[in-house]
Amino acid sequence: MNDTSHTQRKRSLPAVAWLLIGLLAGALAMTAWQARAAGSGYDPQLDVNHDGVINTLDIQETASAWDTSGDPTLVNLVTRGYYQTSATVPGNQALTACTAGYHMANMAEIQNTSALRYAKEVPGAVTAQDSGNGPPFSITGWIRTGVSSNTSTQVGAGNCALWTSNSAANNGTTVALNPNWLLAGSNLSPWDGLTATCSTPKRVWCVQD
Repeated sequence: MNDTSHTQRKRSLPAVAWLLIGLLAGALAMTAWQARAAGSGYDPQLDVNHDGVINTLDIQETASAWDTSGDPTLVNLVTRGYYQTSATVPGNQALTACTAGYHMANMAEIQNTSALRYAKEVPGAVTAQDSGNGPPFSITGWIRTGVSSNTSTQVGAGNCALWTSNSAANNGTTVALNPNWLLAGSNLSPWDGLTATCSTPKRVWCVQD
């Protein structure tokens, strides 16, 4: 009886080993499949809930409240960044002033700053002495207006002929965050708008693609 039990145990050991090997191979294959399915940007370390997709559910797994705690890398993936360039350019160079992964912002893309993240980590992003992790106030920058070609002095209309002109006879719209917090609100709040001649070098507002 003892010899039979010993023989059965010896026979079962290879079966258990093969089972463990099979499970490990399956796990590795699943990880590889997830990486292929999600594309080259997939990072398993950021896939907190292991569903093959990096999204807001992963933040909810690591944060008790939206954008307040948890993995900051995950937060950066889903919170759109914006910044202002430190380099100044005339109006006809505004469209190409932003770093890779960012483009010249339309006013509607950055008006609600509470839904965005100021990307101060971008090389050349402007910061002020009291900016902290936020944007600078009072510093104007070129901004897209969302209208047709225009060279007038009207704020929200002038756009240096769709950002092709550097002529002193033409105008484009610039905006800055308004430092006067006691002013009554407007359609542009919390921003303030001005026009500048297209020959004037200005900073540019950029937003993440």
